[in-house]
Amino acid sequence: MLMKPYMIDIDLEAEEIEVEKKDNERNTVKVAEQKAISYGYTIHCSDGTTQKPVINRESENIIKDLLENLQEDLDVIKDKLCDPVPCEKMTPKLWRKYQMANKCWGCEEKLHNKIQVFNPETKKILGCFT
Repeated sequence: MLMKPYMIDIDLEAEEIEVEKKDNERNTVKVAEQKAISYGYTIHCSDGTTQKPVINRESENIIKDLLENLQEDLDVIKDKLCDPVPCEKMTPKLWRKYQMANKCWGCEEKLHNKIQVFNPETKKILGCFT
C-alpha cells in the first residue's frame, strides 16, 4: 500500500491591508491583515501523473471556492482509491527476481527483510524467513 498516493501543492496569494495602530499599553499590535485574492493547486499522483493545475483569480470568496474545488477533486480521488486495480500474476521469472532481490528498487539500499527466529532460553537462531 502506498503511504502517500496523492500530493496536493497549494499556493494561496493575498494582499496586505494596513490596519490602524492603537495601543497605549505597549502590547502586541496588529499592523496589517491579509485578504486572499487568488489560489492555485496541482494534484500529483504517485504513478507520476499530474492533474491539470487549477487556478482561480475571479471570485468574491476565494477560500470558499478553494475548499469546494478541493472537495470535488478529493471525491474523485476517493473513488479512484476505492476502485482497486487488478494485480497481474507474477511469472516464474519475475518471482525468482523478486525472491533474489537484495536491494530496494526505490533507494538502492540493501534489504533487511529477513526475520530471524531464535530460542530466548538458549539464545540460538532456529532459522529465518522473509
